[in-house]
Amino acid sequence: MLRLQTRSILYFDKVRQCGSIREAARHLHVAASAVHRQIVNLEDEIGAPLFDRLPDGLKLTSAGEVLTRHVQTILKDARRTERELQALRGVRAGEIVVATVESAEFDLLPRAVMRMRDRFPGVEILCRTMAASAVPDAVQSAEADIGLSFGIPRRPEFRRVCTTRCDFGVVMRPDHELAAEPYLSVGRCVHFPMVLPAPAATMSPTSNHAVILPLLQTVEERLNVVARVSSIAMVRRLVKQTGAIGFQNRIGMEHELMRRTLVHVPLHAPNPLSSDFDVFTRSGRSAHHALDALIEIIKEELMNEEKPQN
Repeated sequence: MLRLQTRSILYFDKVRQCGSIREAARHLHVAASAVHRQIVNLEDEIGAPLFDRLPDGLKLTSAGEVLTRHVQTILKDARRTERELQALRGVRAGEIVVATVESAEFDLLPRAVMRMRDRFPGVEILCRTMAASAVPDAVQSAEADIGLSFGIPRRPEFRRVCTTRCDFGVVMRPDHELAAEPYLSVGRCVHFPMVLPAPAATMSPTSNHAVILPLLQTVEERLNVVARVSSIAMVRRLVKQTGAIGFQNRIGMEHELMRRTLVHVPLHAPNPLSSDFDVFTRSGRSAHHALDALIEIIKEELMNEEKPQN
């Protein structure tokens, strides 16, 4: 079993960031020989070189990449523990980092943050919006404490704490000709102007674009496209302003559905389309009372969202 020392971990991480032992030593305010000695000791302990010594600096080897993932997790947990202990002493507040897709920012997360503020006024919630495909990486690398995304991969490094099934459908104004339909097909939708999601460089299989694109390929020449946009918020805004239709998951629309500023009609192709919305953390994370409370709040809010809106 590896017995990694705290100093070795800190020195390795700084060398990794700087790409130079001399530069790392300058940041750490120690002699370069001390940093070099710690790196050599680590390599002896692991049994493999951690860096390739190149003319333009140090580059991580495969073993160094593996160690980096574990070191980042260790340091993240250590910083969180320090913040929590300091918060208990009244020194400073804690922080929870949430990696999320845009859909959760409209209703779900604002309600959860407000409830957390009442229970843990000293805890700051940092929400980072990203593509669905990037959320698992943020959680796995310990850059985020909790992830909210669609269809995360089934891997042992993730622990699902909540999954809800979300309908994929057609978004429109309440006065639209299709608004009263119980469900819609692509064939029915092609007769109306539409706002489509713009293709992204990297797409999750459950992203709005990845879901709707295959369904529209055979009728592309018949489409009346108002715009293609990458923002969910802009899709909804254009739908309201132009009277066009759009295609989105239902999650994050609760406020607008309740106020009847928008309508969401399920899309069938020919069966109902839906995807899993997952709330998850990193497996084996350290205990975190405030994070556990936030998870429970999000689970409760998701259950409330599943209730039908009139």
